[in-house]
Amino acid sequence: MPLPLRLLLLIGLVCCSAHLPAQRSYAAQSVLANGNWYQVGTTAPGIYRIDGNALQAMGFTLPLPASQLRLYGRHPGKLAEAAGGPYSDDLTELAIWVEDGGDGQVQASDYLLFYAAGPHNWVPLPNSRGFRHELNIYSDTAFYYLTSGGTGLRLPTGALPGPPTHTISTFQYRYWQENDQFNLLSGGQEWYGHRFLAEAPQPLRFTLRLPAPVPDRLARFSSTVAARSVGATAGFEFLVNGAVAESHTIAPVTASSFDLFARESSKEASFQPASELDLNIRFASTNSSAIGWMNRFQVLADCRLQWAGEAFDFRSWQEAGPGKIARYQLSDASPTLEVWKISAPLSPVRMITSFSGNQLEFIDRQEQPEDYFVFNKAAGFPTPFLLKRIPTQNLHGVATPELLIIAAAGLEQPAQRLANWHSSEDGLQCLVVPVEKIYHEFSAGIPDPAAIRDFVKLLHDRGTGNKQPAYLLLLGDASFDPKNRTTGSQPGIPSYQSSSSLDPLSTWVSDDFFGFLDDAEDINGGPQTNLLDISIGRIPVNTPIAANDYIDKLIAYKNPSTRGAWRNELTFIADDEDNNLHLQDMEGITQLAATTNDRFLHQKIYLDAYQQESSAAGSRYPQVNQAISDQMQTGTLIWNYTGHGGFRRLADEVILEQPIVDGWQQNGRLPLFVTATCDFAPFDNPTIQSLGEYLLIKPRAGAIALMTTTRLVFAYSNRIMNANYMQAALERRPDGRYRTLGEAAREAKNRTYSSSGDIFNNLKFTLLGDPALRLAFPEHQVLTTHINDRQVTGAVEPLKALEKVTVRGQVADYRGQLLTGFNGTVFPVVLDQPYDRLTLGNDPGSQATRFSVQDRALFRGRASVKEGKFEFSFFIPRDINYQEGNIRIQYYAMDSLSDAQGGFSELKISGSAPPPTDTEGPRIRAWLNDTLFRSGDLVQDQPVLLLRLADTSGINVMGSGFGHDITLVLDGAVNEPLRLNPFFEADADTYQSGSLRFQLPRLPDGLHTLQIKAWDQLNNSAETTLQFRVRSEKQLVVESLGVWPNPSAGAVRFVFAHNQYQVPMEASIELFSLQGQRIKIINGTIIANGNRSYLDWDGRNEKGFPVAPGVYFYRLVLRLRNGQTAVHSRQLIRL
Repeated sequence: MPLPLRLLLLIGLVCCSAHLPAQRSYAAQSVLANGNWYQVGTTAPGIYRIDGNALQAMGFTLPLPASQLRLYGRHPGKLAEAAGGPYSDDLTELAIWVEDGGDGQVQASDYLLFYAAGPHNWVPLPNSRGFRHELNIYSDTAFYYLTSGGTGLRLPTGALPGPPTHTISTFQYRYWQENDQFNLLSGGQEWYGHRFLAEAPQPLRFTLRLPAPVPDRLARFSSTVAARSVGATAGFEFLVNGAVAESHTIAPVTASSFDLFARESSKEASFQPASELDLNIRFASTNSSAIGWMNRFQVLADCRLQWAGEAFDFRSWQEAGPGKIARYQLSDASPTLEVWKISAPLSPVRMITSFSGNQLEFIDRQEQPEDYFVFNKAAGFPTPFLLKRIPTQNLHGVATPELLIIAAAGLEQPAQRLANWHSSEDGLQCLVVPVEKIYHEFSAGIPDPAAIRDFVKLLHDRGTGNKQPAYLLLLGDASFDPKNRTTGSQPGIPSYQSSSSLDPLSTWVSDDFFGFLDDAEDINGGPQTNLLDISIGRIPVNTPIAANDYIDKLIAYKNPSTRGAWRNELTFIADDEDNNLHLQDMEGITQLAATTNDRFLHQKIYLDAYQQESSAAGSRYPQVNQAISDQMQTGTLIWNYTGHGGFRRLADEVILEQPIVDGWQQNGRLPLFVTATCDFAPFDNPTIQSLGEYLLIKPRAGAIALMTTTRLVFAYSNRIMNANYMQAALERRPDGRYRTLGEAAREAKNRTYSSSGDIFNNLKFTLLGDPALRLAFPEHQVLTTHINDRQVTGAVEPLKALEKVTVRGQVADYRGQLLTGFNGTVFPVVLDQPYDRLTLGNDPGSQATRFSVQDRALFRGRASVKEGKFEFSFFIPRDINYQEGNIRIQYYAMDSLSDAQGGFSELKISGSAPPPTDTEGPRIRAWLNDTLFRSGDLVQDQPVLLLRLADTSGINVMGSGFGHDITLVLDGAVNEPLRLNPFFEADADTYQSGSLRFQLPRLPDGLHTLQIKAWDQLNNSAETTLQFRVRSEKQLVVESLGVWPNPSAGAVRFVFAHNQYQVPMEASIELFSLQGQRIKIINGTIIANGNRSYLDWDGRNEKGFPVAPGVYFYRLVLRLRNGQTAVHSRQLIRL
């Protein structure tokens, strides 16, 4: 992640803009609400013909009253990107010409004509008396909608304006070339065409034919090119008929990944035209590695207005101005020519022409250059593409929802499933809209992101206060390539790309575009302050399976079975180096989080506080990896990282990447990831799957959501956004509730937009996840009422080490009222007072520094809550910190309906009490996977350790640095013990016994040993050892098949060991006589919660009779769902 070396280049003045009320006018319903509709498409401007046969193919019944035919579309080009920009509501009817033979009925041989302007646009430039071509970056096809009913709009005939003031016999010919092939940074709106290599120079050649150019007038040539040349200039030359018409000299770039990737150059030049132009484009640089790209070029040339046998469009700047009336003269004409005025392409006008000799004339006002199209009405016409029928729809008439879900094609069913869940879970009014419907109604079928913004703005403008939509969920992936030229790119929900496409620091993708809804707001409006008017989130999936997997995660996340003390945990990870910048930033954020809300435990994992190790792959922090893995096992509500990173991993030392994520055992405890690092989740790049996206869409694991980045970002600006987000997320509202994910993101972004000049950095943060989801914040609060039978309203009497302490408390609502209906369990964690940790200065850019933590637990327990009240006791260990400071009790409580959290920090320690007479260590019982395990058994390659610990003085879980941890040594690695303290939890209503569950790291096949050591609160220790054999569960293995009792005359149990864990298996036992006759088959489905499983048999044969005494053979057949099978046989004696 780049430090703010170029920050000043991005910071502009921040000024407030008044958010004016909406000025748009909206139809009560769309024209698509009624009738039969058919969509057609065109790719180039011209007059198009649809005949009766085509109408029948579309489903229209002939004969059809000619007056009822109607055609709709939109103005060519992109939609306005500014919220207050030009806007036309709904589809607009086109004026068409219908040739019905004079009977008023459309028959098979009749037809209609219409002018299609095409998808692109020419923009007039009055100052230079020319035009600039604008390519529609979202589509190369313009779409039109045909229907019947009512009275259609017909092509009017122009009126004679009066005597002409001048005569026009020439026009400005226009030619453009723009062939988008390459997006240089995988982002931004600008694409580039033909690529030139300096090491193998090959000119690009075009042949242009001008229609009768005027000899004494210069033509204009304009071009835009780009080049990447490190350390040396690069150049382009444009040669017209062998003469240099234009040249570009492009300055070099550096090799830095934070500098411009390439530089662009635009120029205009004049040249002497000819009927045929041989255009050669050459590229050169002294750097043989230089690359150049052709972006676009266009030619404007004055040509004689004469008919050459083909239809064409024309216009002229000659003498245009107020009060001007022009006589247009077209030579070499014929009486079958017709001229339409197409200045307003949706409302063409048929001009009144006169023909004399070989000259066609017409008169029209020319206060500005007007566009015309001349064609031979006796010649053939192109026909549009016949695409598909369009069902009726009416987005203009929908009721305003609270949650709007826009679904990509194919994801409508998962979207509706999610809407139904939110409706039942949160009581939200939801609306699911397929994105294609928005395109039909708001952009005439073109996948323009402004169409989505305009639809959301319609709902916003029509609503007031609480009736405005609160949440926008985009259910679908995105691509920086809206035309799907890139491998893996496919239609989804479009993203909005920056206009900057060459600077890695100012190129961005943002869904904020869909939330700037007030008329004065413009995402490209410079330093003005735009504020989000709706909470936005995106789930970047492109298949129903992936969508449903994520929805399954949401539903499971809210399931009561996932409740637990992990909801009290916030984890903060800070990268090393950069003169401790990331550590300092994170310290500020943790302090802000604690000030905002003191009910959470903070787990600080600062890389430089751990031992760095060197390997062939580079420096690594294995203890950090283990700490993060342990935290994922126990769970954390928010996982916040600041530092270096990218789309594949976090930190140069690789503290997070996909294989690490795949090794986590989270058991439904899914955190929100906040990652203040570079491009962790560029969701719009179809050529990669980022780690951020992987965390989100990984089934049943990973993240519940991410507040993350999509492009290169600045550390300084990241800190501002990170702080604003954590504050917004952790703030409790007056009703005691927290903001949803989307509300927190919206609030944080608006605070940042209002206070930070680095708008680009803010745009690069995005919420991946459901914006209407509320994090699993505990609903109620837990209050401490008594310590050792004394109320805590005043000063609390100091406690002593080696003292038994009894605490009483209650569960209350946000107003502090006792919840008498709360009956469940409270999980208290008693923490020793804060202490300082010292970083190690592992790298030259990391200086040793101190930071404060409070993470040593004196006690982890649980107690019963009855009618909202509870009581528990704990024993203060000898290992406490005796310096001045407060210990803290952190609470989590839950019952069948809700949960609660709280904290109490008014406890002090003073001195020590006489120790009890206890000289024995804890009693330790250990198993793997379940309590059927026996030392030496077979297990899978990642077994779960189960421990039961008991001691009259309680179990020491402090880990205060004296070596009195609960530790696990694997295979004799005494210098690499695993600390199990955080996983221990006392039994209900006692501090003298408890258990823990810990997922071991993945192990190789073979024999392994575990040495487990635990201490009591008086520092007496005990140890135990387990041996076990590992076989990877990728291959099914069965061994130690047995039956008990054997011999037997009654019922027996078949017991077998295997290497599968929590995997469904089909098992069958077949019993045979010595002669091979099958006596009995016992079938069963086994969910292997451990590595020993069994099937029971009542001793009877298939007919229900007792099996006769004798010797029998039995065979076990075990099958997995993937088809793997294992077979094992033994002998059985019946008495």
